Amino acid sequence: MTKNSNPSASGSPEEIDRSWLAGIINAVKDTDVVLMSSRFESIAKETESADPKRAILEVLAMVTSPMLVPENWVEPYEPAIQFGGSRTPIPTDLTPDQIALLARLAPLIEHTGLRARVADIAWTYGDRGNHDLLATAIDSYQQSPLEHPSWFHGGRDSWRRAFELALRRGKGEQERVEEMRQAVRSKVLSCEIEDSFLPVQLSELLFQCAKVPPEEARPIADHCLHLAIEAADEKKYRLARSLNRQAASWFGRASEQEAANNCIARVADAYVAEADQRQSGDLSSAMAAGHFLEKAVAVLSSLPRKFRRDAGLEGRLSDLRIRLSDTRLDTLEEMVLIESEGIDLSEYMQRARSAVAGRGRLEALERLGGIHPLTNAGQAISNAVSLSSESIVDQIARRSTYARDGRKVATSSHSGSEGRQESIDVESVIQGAAESDVWSHVVRDFGGRVEVVGKAMILPAQEVILLEHRFDQSFLFDICRESPFVPEGQAGLWARGLLHGLGGDYASASFMLVPQLEQLVRLVLKSRGVYTLLVDKSGVETEKGLSALLEMPEAMEALGAGLVLELRALLCDQQGANLRNNLAHGIATDGEAWSFSAVYAWWLCLRIVIGPVYRMRKAESDSASAGEKEREK
Repeated sequence: MTKNSNPSASGSPEEIDRSWLAGIINAVKDTDVVLMSSRFESIAKETESADPKRAILEVLAMVTSPMLVPENWVEPYEPAIQFGGSRTPIPTDLTPDQIALLARLAPLIEHTGLRARVADIAWTYGDRGNHDLLATAIDSYQQSPLEHPSWFHGGRDSWRRAFELALRRGKGEQERVEEMRQAVRSKVLSCEIEDSFLPVQLSELLFQCAKVPPEEARPIADHCLHLAIEAADEKKYRLARSLNRQAASWFGRASEQEAANNCIARVADAYVAEADQRQSGDLSSAMAAGHFLEKAVAVLSSLPRKFRRDAGLEGRLSDLRIRLSDTRLDTLEEMVLIESEGIDLSEYMQRARSAVAGRGRLEALERLGGIHPLTNAGQAISNAVSLSSESIVDQIARRSTYARDGRKVATSSHSGSEGRQESIDVESVIQGAAESDVWSHVVRDFGGRVEVVGKAMILPAQEVILLEHRFDQSFLFDICRESPFVPEGQAGLWARGLLHGLGGDYASASFMLVPQLEQLVRLVLKSRGVYTLLVDKSGVETEKGLSALLEMPEAMEALGAGLVLELRALLCDQQGANLRNNLAHGIATDGEAWSFSAVYAWWLCLRIVIGPVYRMRKAESDSASAGEKEREK
């Protein structure tokens, strides 16, 4: 996976040994161009470095290595393999002499796929005034058969690239574009159900790349619809959906919107039929059925409301939503609890108790608040990147999160980026602007951290404090009134919330303190001149909620990445405890209100309030002690 450097090759096409070139290409034998690269490279290594033939072999190895991306006009070729800072060759690695050599080789190559690749790269990255070279590339690409299996082994990309090259020429290639359009259209109309997804992909190509007039669109729509009905009858539901979507596109181009809507409704029918299939038999799966019902609901919801009413689909949509809700509950019952070996927390519990034992009331609370540091955001995201990269499930599947009532409340999928450890943007991940799969791991890891910290540190230390001290509201009110983070006029609310938590009533503490946390974030941002209001079209102003506030760039600077991460993961994210939203909407259960998440939220508030006050009073005490000693001297 290194960039190659090849010696130049001089001479005209007549000076290249045609028989040798044909023999070498025939020896490679692969139909797929990208499979030829290693063979050319292997033969090149066996050839003397001074032999001009080696230059030909090396340049052929380079041009057959990259993957064609036909829809990307700017960069139509990408590395076959890319990992970190290393990659396989791409055309921009070629020298001008190598590109000139390709231009001489193109007319001598009999293998149509290789000839198309060589001519395309020579024209794209070389002399674009060479119309013969361009014509060679287009003609060679479209010689790829519109049949199985060649279509699925490079043929699709070849025809798309042929269209792209011809269309970019404008009027000079109109005749060739028309020939290709008619060839693809005829093939679509001749396809049968046994051709599987070939008519789907041919139809897509034709729709995207050719200007088919409305009068020619209707026959294509009718044929796709006919095949879709056959596919549904044979229970080939995925194929039926794809063909119905193609039919809908062509009916739309023919200005027959009702027929197009009917095709989309058939897409929903195919999803429902597959859901029925997944809920029957020995291998039934409520989760799989739920996925198809979810798609059916989404498809029907996308149709115009007037069409749904006229077609009698409103009632069907309501029934599907009820069925989806029931299926989601069945999904929860199907889920299996995965347990691992327990973790010995006794050492952590003993350290927590020792940290607060024998201390004064305020110092004991300060030590409780500092019993564990906030999350290191950079480290948490780095760990999540590693987990996401190493997880096979994350790389091939979408992760879903379900609420206790069966609702799907969040999904995340692998972003597919490489080398993320080197370029990960911590701020964008925390604020929800990028890397959803990474954030999903962060939230889940934080949920485990909350339980461990609560069980092994907060509760054991709290037990010792309550055994040694008695707390009343006036004591906590004085602290809250003195704390720089408690807004003026809200000290009583903070004090009562902290007192409830100290007494073990974490539900009451959460209902009081979580809204105060939101207001605290809002006021911190406002103190820095940040505009925290939303203005509607009538000019009415409303305050942003906690989620929106934490997504503001200024929040990171004002609160720090660690606190923003914890507030989002604990209070606002449906993949986590989502404590703020569940409390605000009245859907929190007893279990959630007295959970370790509620304990952690109360502890976080205690940490924010107590720390500054303790440090101020300690500084005053130290100053007074120093003054007393000075007077004694």
